Amino acid sequence: LVTAAISSVQLFHPGGTVFEVEMRPTGGTAAQLFWTSTWAFSEQESSVVPLHQHPGQFERIRFPLPQRPLEFLRFDFLNGPGEVLIRSMRVLDREGRTVRTIDPILMTAMGQVESVSRVGDATRCVTTKDANDPMLLMRSQWMASVPAWHSFLFVTRFSLIWLALASVRLIVTGCWFIGAG
Repeated sequence: LVTAAISSVQLFHPGGTVFEVEMRPTGGTAAQLFWTSTWAFSEQESSVVPLHQHPGQFERIRFPLPQRPLEFLRFDFLNGPGEVLIRSMRVLDREGRTVRTIDPILMTAMGQVESVSRVGDATRCVTTKDANDPMLLMRSQWMASVPAWHSFLFVTRFSLIWLALASVRLIVTGCWFIGAG
């Protein structure tokens, strides 16, 4: 239980070196990725990529990932009002192989995002009318390799608490039987 407890609260290291997004923006001139091991996002821990708006065409943008433990990532898909269609999000290793595929619909809208919805095989993210910093939040474990079924990464806080309480109940019941016998 102690090992599971320690593993379930550890921060994740990115499993690759690049975060790649294939998207079609309408509006804005740049996208930005922030990373942090706390809730304090800063410009020093971010990467900015310019957008090349080609009407009707998807473009691939790539952000380098830090090689240190992370808690959260924030994806600012535009730096102004507009919308994007995100067709794919992937984490790549140094050789360009896919380490992990991320479903964009799972991102949490934080600020200046009017809606996130599925449109065919893409995810549509629409900003508010006067947006200048729309943001989506991602968990750092999405940047790690997919864990094996027997990995401690499958241990959640809920399952850990449940197992701990069940173990305590079993010990108390055993002690009661010994004392009663």
